[in-house]
Amino acid sequence: GAVGDVSGAGAADDVDVVSDIATLSRVAPRVLRLERASPERVLHTMLAGFTDDLVRHVLDYAPFRYQVAACNQGTQVTLWGAGGARTVLDGHNATVYGLRFFPLGDRALTWSQDGTAIIWDSRNGARIHLLRHQIPVGCAQVIPGGHRVVTRTIKGTTLVWDADTGEVLQSFEPPPGQENVSISTRLGREVSVFPTGDRVMPWGLHPVATVWNIETGEVVCVFRRHGGDIVSASIFPTGDKVVTGGADHKAFVWDAATGRLLLDLGHEAPVTSVAVLDAGRLVATVTSSGRAAVWNVGDGDKLRILLRPGSHSAQRMVYIADGFEEFPWGERIAIVSSGAVLIWNASSGRVLHRLDNHPDWTPGLAMSPGGDMMATCSSEQVIVWETHSGAMVRNINITTARVSGSPPVWCFVAS
Repeated sequence: GAVGDVSGAGAADDVDVVSDIATLSRVAPRVLRLERASPERVLHTMLAGFTDDLVRHVLDYAPFRYQVAACNQGTQVTLWGAGGARTVLDGHNATVYGLRFFPLGDRALTWSQDGTAIIWDSRNGARIHLLRHQIPVGCAQVIPGGHRVVTRTIKGTTLVWDADTGEVLQSFEPPPGQENVSISTRLGREVSVFPTGDRVMPWGLHPVATVWNIETGEVVCVFRRHGGDIVSASIFPTGDKVVTGGADHKAFVWDAATGRLLLDLGHEAPVTSVAVLDAGRLVATVTSSGRAAVWNVGDGDKLRILLRPGSHSAQRMVYIADGFEEFPWGERIAIVSSGAVLIWNASSGRVLHRLDNHPDWTPGLAMSPGGDMMATCSSEQVIVWETHSGAMVRNINITTARVSGSPPVWCFVAS
């Protein structure tokens, strides 16, 4: 039986063996949710290809199920676990710009204005590795598998690190003309990682994006057609295509191996957010005017407009992964509008859930790796939601927790 079909007390007999950590991180949350009586039996079957130490690690960590991180633009990050556990990551000397969790949720990566990135044990707050840079670190990502991370400085230098040893593996300098470009420190997505974990794509506040091979250190291709800064990008789940959105009112779909332009999607305003849906068959875009639209990748036709400029215009969006197949990009998408987070079925254009429990609406939005849970935040609270039902799982008051800001920097993972 397929891993995504796990259900019932006898599911352990039908579960496929999981062979890599990236797949495990997507599948384990659903197994733990469905197999409340005996998750150990199912996980032991799934983890037959792993070491006994890893099996014990997953079972020990399983009760947390999720973690939420919040930061008040200060030097500390606070973590909350599902069981009520709270951990503080304290080690930076200047503003923490963001956080990413590792696939199993046991480690976290933070980066800061102080010129460092830190890999932490997210269960006890212990520092594992200090990754030193010469200037502030603007963004970072954990590479699938959890053995490497990538960081990018505010001047555009991209570094690949061994997450197990803390050593630098590769260094990529920005192409000519980009050396003095200071990228945004607030978006946290100016370096994208391919699902296969073998390529990275630095981008942001420049018309050009470059794809690098992590293993060889060579340039794979360069995307050059934008007439203004690239302000959003997303990689297709198959890793064969990339979509970028720019200040030139364009969204382009590219061949990720050759750099060839495949689709030119024109808009009425700068394209501020892009997302890949339905296993790469659809692309969603949001413009600075608040219009959210869905496009057919096969022919470039606009299928429908989800939101129009006005009182409920779109601000930004993230995709929701439906299911736990090899590439879990689904048809659902969460869009931050003025007043609520709306979860849509992008194919039908139907609103599935409206999440609007924040009294002070300055929302942030993040998704768990498997897409079954989501968190929204404002300056006063972080709310965890179940995406299929729209039910509230937990409401964390971050003002009483001494985490303030407007809004806090935060991130989310399902363990």
